[in-house]
Amino acid sequence: MRLHHRLIPAVALVCSHIVTGQASAEGAKPSPQVSHKRGRAPTSPATQLPSNAIPQTEDFAARRAVAGGQPEGYRGRAADPELTALRAAEKALFPETLSGFQPGWSWGRLDPNVQDTGLPPAVEALPSARVAAARDAEWLASLAMPDFPVRLDERVVEYLRFYRDSEKGRAILQVWARKVGRYTGAMVTELSKAGLPRDLVWLSLVESGHNPTIYSPAGAAGLWQFIPSSGRMYGLTVDKWVDERLDPMRSTQAAAKYLGDLYQRFGSWELAMAAYNMGHGGLMRSVLKYNTNDFWKLSSLEAAVPWETALYVPKVFALAIVMNNRRAFGIGDVPPDPAVTFDTIYVKSGASLEDVAKAAGIPLDALRAMNPQYLSGRLPPAAGEGEAGARKWAVRVPQSLGRKTTANLVDAPLRNEFVPYVLRFGDTVETIAARCRTIAERLAALYEFYAGTALVPGTVVLYPRLPYVQQ
Repeated sequence: MRLHHRLIPAVALVCSHIVTGQASAEGAKPSPQVSHKRGRAPTSPATQLPSNAIPQTEDFAARRAVAGGQPEGYRGRAADPELTALRAAEKALFPETLSGFQPGWSWGRLDPNVQDTGLPPAVEALPSARVAAARDAEWLASLAMPDFPVRLDERVVEYLRFYRDSEKGRAILQVWARKVGRYTGAMVTELSKAGLPRDLVWLSLVESGHNPTIYSPAGAAGLWQFIPSSGRMYGLTVDKWVDERLDPMRSTQAAAKYLGDLYQRFGSWELAMAAYNMGHGGLMRSVLKYNTNDFWKLSSLEAAVPWETALYVPKVFALAIVMNNRRAFGIGDVPPDPAVTFDTIYVKSGASLEDVAKAAGIPLDALRAMNPQYLSGRLPPAAGEGEAGARKWAVRVPQSLGRKTTANLVDAPLRNEFVPYVLRFGDTVETIAARCRTIAERLAALYEFYAGTALVPGTVVLYPRLPYVQQ
């Protein structure tokens, strides 16, 4: 073993001479003698990467795998600040505790004596508590109720007190009272067409804060927070090109069908809302396990429904009451935002949204804001020729600009002709570019193909047939 250690420096030195001599023989400058003395470690890390370092980009596929869905803020759409503030307030309003004891060192007064009825002795309420209850009863009796049955459970009343008495609660309502003007009218119309209670529109406010482009960490999106599988089940297109969960009208039509199906299955709006939050399969198992279809009883049992669901239904009930009694909660004089109005035109597959914006005479960002369901810079392609290839897509433009935009699109010269291509198993950006005789970098930029992006067989993409002109 000692001999082995003595040979190591010698072998390293010989190898060093061999490499140096080889480089000299090839005409390169001999490299300086490498010292085997270890230098001191740097006192602080470098402030920046070397100039020749390759910059790193986010791996969205890895982020989705880690997050178990769309990462928070994906595509720049952050969480609704009012919903975040409400969730923070709920931790103080409704602390999760085991029934039967109080947190801390004091366990309260537990009287072991039992009356002849077998029930524990009644606890006499303090005078102040009786006065508060009487005042709440009088106040609650003066409020108008929503158009679906409401039970004034203590959790519902606690939310109402929060909105009425808390500064944070009033601040949340002030913002929501303005935001609900944008889509509420159109959403109520769709709910009425489906024969559902109009006040179910406030379930959407609890879900998304009436932000049509919001994503949750679990991958739910839009005003009604559909996950992709549920959205597709109710007829919404969700793919790389278009995500109709972000379309206020289409998602509301799907939500009306979904809520109607849940009500038909469970027979009460409490259970229908609970199923909307936790899934109908999980709720059905709880109903069968505990042999009750009373939501309030289920929500009081340990592990019958998730804690989030136990607060979800009271939260919807409370908000529906608030929005039917705006003056009583101090938001009667808050002017709502103007309703979103638009003209709808129909544009052929593959057309650029930038061309549509120019034809309408509006900024591209304004057109994207009116059509958040289109995820790429152009309208989805259609595979095949004939009727399928000639499909047109509905695009919203500002009201009174529909005719002008359509006429300008007809007269606009064609800058790029795009041809559909259906992805095959094993395709990569490079193989697609070679097969379609285009440049891989342009193709990747056109479709936002990041490192790790999955190319799903059967997906339709477009490639430029003419020499590509930068849009």
